[in-house]
Amino acid sequence: MTSPALQLHQSTPAETDKLLARIDEFAAALSISVRSAKRIVAIDGCPGIVRPYGRAVRFDMAKVKKWIADGCPRHRGRRK
Repeated sequence: MTSPALQLHQSTPAETDKLLARIDEFAAALSISVRSAKRIVAIDGCPGIVRPYGRAVRFDMAKVKKWIADGCPRHRGRRK
């Protein structure tokens, strides 16, 4: 059985554009630790952060991939 993060990399581009990824999958896509990914979420450091309910956090991978392709520019999200 493969890990969810590995499955993200094995998905076709059309599948991942529709995907709302968990924080561990987001971290794997950026090749960073989950802790670093949580820091990005804390400052709204990238576009595509979705909060479907409560404190749950998901990532719109289409927006995240575009952000990565643009060189990860600073996102002007709200600071907490």
